[in-house]
Amino acid sequence: TEALLLMLRTDNGKFNENHFQQILQVVKFIEASLQLSHVQSELQEKFDSNVWKYSYDFLQLIIRQLNFGILVLDRENKVKYLNEPAARIFHVDPEKVLYQPAEKILGKQNAKTIFSLPDFSEGTYERPEIEIAGEDGEKILIGFNRMKFYDDISREEGFIITLKDITYSKEMQEEMRRIDRLASLGVMASGIAHEIRNPLAGIKAIAQTFEEELQPDDPKNEFVSRIIRQVNRLDEMLRTLFSYAKPQKPNRQFCQIEEIVQEVLPLLKQNLQNQSIKLTQSYASNLPALYIDHSQIQQVLFNLFLNSVEAIQNKGEIRISIEPVTEGMKRFLRKPFFRKITENPFVLIHIADNGSGIPRDHLNQIFNPFFTTKNFGTGLGLSIVYQIVKENDGVIYFESDLKKGTDCFLFLPSFAPGSETATGKNL
Repeated sequence: TEALLLMLRTDNGKFNENHFQQILQVVKFIEASLQLSHVQSELQEKFDSNVWKYSYDFLQLIIRQLNFGILVLDRENKVKYLNEPAARIFHVDPEKVLYQPAEKILGKQNAKTIFSLPDFSEGTYERPEIEIAGEDGEKILIGFNRMKFYDDISREEGFIITLKDITYSKEMQEEMRRIDRLASLGVMASGIAHEIRNPLAGIKAIAQTFEEELQPDDPKNEFVSRIIRQVNRLDEMLRTLFSYAKPQKPNRQFCQIEEIVQEVLPLLKQNLQNQSIKLTQSYASNLPALYIDHSQIQQVLFNLFLNSVEAIQNKGEIRISIEPVTEGMKRFLRKPFFRKITENPFVLIHIADNGSGIPRDHLNQIFNPFFTTKNFGTGLGLSIVYQIVKENDGVIYFESDLKKGTDCFLFLPSFAPGSETATGKNL
């Protein structure tokens, strides 16, 4: 910096050496002040730059560690920013979708759903959700919030959308509701069955006494026989109801699952032949023994096989495969039971058919008591199956496509609670 210092005397005297030294001191003071000011400015700039860089890096660090997606859109609903979790949700490259229309990654229907809802900046509300397809085609539920933003620096406005995969939590909530519902219905069914059984026993006793008093050729015998047959049918239904309401405690022992399957299949041999159904079996080598109740799991498998047979009209196929569960079974990664079946040794029994399939809106109801789409039966079969599997510390799960077929996944433990293998990872 260059400057000119001009000093004047107000009297008529001349400048001497003393005056010159005073002026020199003033100049040096001004020069030092300017240098300090310059250093201060440089330090302030460096400080501001470091603070900004630290703030930016810190913000990026926080954003990278968030477990939910962030999508920032401009006023034209084009992508301004997409963090890694959001990119994983939509299976896109964050760099390649910048400044692309939001519909390109959200899909038209989901974009319409998001932008048609009111702003969520204030008030309480139930988090809305959209549905997307995963990499393997499975349904994934995404909860989202949408808020307006305004950038004071660039005078720009748009939307911030937060996204969270809620598939696991929704399925867990549904499972808890199912357990509560089944427990309540069990108590109710037990009470109803008990109240019906007593008068039913009286009706049967009276009918049998009446039958004994009739002559063999009396035409009334046919009516009495019908009464007894119908009472017996109701009594059988009540026994089924009791087995659902108060399931027997399992007598669990180590059993070979292949042996149980081979005991069940002959019971269905005639059904398979009559409907020209092909049965395919596949078993992994060296399968571990399962810690289950032999007879209860036999009943479960019989019901599951029978459901597959009844779902096939003619010339279909049923496939059964059995293998140990491994952590590599990514198909079940998002399921609430994944941790359970991988933290301890389990075996997967997979029963698949190419029958009529189950409508999607029915899949969540198939374990409900008395729910059936058949023209016969009580609708208690799968409810009892669910109870038995639960009592044996197992897991049962269904997937189905209408008119394509159904997959039943039955997970059963190959360890005894409290044993050394019960706390180890599945190998």
